[in-house]
Amino acid sequence: MKHDLTTRKYERRARKLYALFSCLVLALTVMVVPAFAADDPLTVVNNLSEFIFSLIRAIGLILLGFGVLQLGLSLKSHDPSQRANGMLTIAGGIVITFTKEIRNRPLECIILSVKDTYMDAQEVMHMTDYSKITALYSRL
Repeated sequence: MKHDLTTRKYERRARKLYALFSCLVLALTVMVVPAFAADDPLTVVNNLSEFIFSLIRAIGLILLGFGVLQLGLSLKSHDPSQRANGMLTIAGGIVITFTKEIRNRPLECIILSVKDTYMDAQEVMHMTDYSKITALYSRL
């Protein structure tokens, strides 16, 4: 009698493992995504950059949510040190979330204003990065 119970126990485990393995194989088969390779290496680098910045944005949003949670709990428990940590976490989450936007825009403004260098906004909008750099070096 005892032997039958242990055999059934192992049979159930084997069935569960087989079901799990089958679901895993099915999921891996269905979720195969073809890789569309780009002809231009610059496009590949830009796609990788977009992917990395999307990961950074996700981390920033998680930190932002955690900061809001921390701030809410500090208001409930009247803990000023936790409130300060919550505000710092919110600020850090905002900065990390908008890293790409912060990285792209202010750098151009800072570079364009170095040593009283002035370029018309319309002129800058229609220039490529290489021609912006070339124009800046020629004006310095």
